[in-house]
Amino acid sequence: MKPTRHNLRIRMLVMALFVAIASQAQNTGNTENEFASWYSFKLQKKLGAGWHLFINPEIRFNSLEVDKYLMETGVKYKINKYLSTTATYRFTADQKSDHIEYSHRMAFDVKGKTKFGNFEPELRLRYSTITDFDEDPNNKYLRYKALVAYDIPKNRLTPYVAAEAFQELSDDGFTKMRYSLGADYKLKKNNYIGLSYKLDYYLDQYKNKHIIGINYKLKF
Repeated sequence: MKPTRHNLRIRMLVMALFVAIASQAQNTGNTENEFASWYSFKLQKKLGAGWHLFINPEIRFNSLEVDKYLMETGVKYKINKYLSTTATYRFTADQKSDHIEYSHRMAFDVKGKTKFGNFEPELRLRYSTITDFDEDPNNKYLRYKALVAYDIPKNRLTPYVAAEAFQELSDDGFTKMRYSLGADYKLKKNNYIGLSYKLDYYLDQYKNKHIIGINYKLKF
C-alpha cells in the first residue's frame, strides 16, 4: 500500500525526534540509565471568558517503586487564539527510602500556539520556584519548550514531538534536556487519553532517564 502524504509527514516527525534522541543520549560505560513511569488524571473546567480551572493528580514510579505523589492545580487564561498564560501550584510528596519529603512549586507559563496546515507548533516559557517546607526558596528555573503536533484529518489521534530545556537560575545554568514523543487520542467528546515516551538527558551528570507516561484528561 502506497503511504499517504499524511503518513509520510507523521513518519518525518517521528524520525526527527529519534535522530535528536540518538544524537543526545549518552552511551559511555559510566552512564546511568533509569526507567520510570508517570500516570496522571486531569480535570479541566471552563469558567467562561477565556478562563479555565484544572486539577491534575499524578503518581510517578521509578522502576516498580513509588517515587512521588503530586497534586497540581491552577488557572489558565486564553488571551486570544494564539496566546495563553497559566499559573499553577504543585504539592509533591517525594518517597525516600526511610521518610517522605514534602515540597511545593509555583509556576507561571506563557504559551504561543498557531497552525500551519495540519501542523500545530507551539512555544512555551515557564518560570518556576521549588521550595522544601524546611528551607527557604532557593530553586528557581526557566524552562523552554517547543512542541509540534500533527492534526490527522478525520482521525481522533494527534501525534506530537517536543523538546524542552531546563535552566536553573544560579551558577548551574542548563541542567537537563527532555525529548518527548507521544500522541493524544480523543475517546469521545471532551475525553482524551495520551501515551508518551520521554528521554531526560542530564547535562551535568552521566545520566539518562527513560519515562513512559499515561494520562487521561476530562474537560467539562
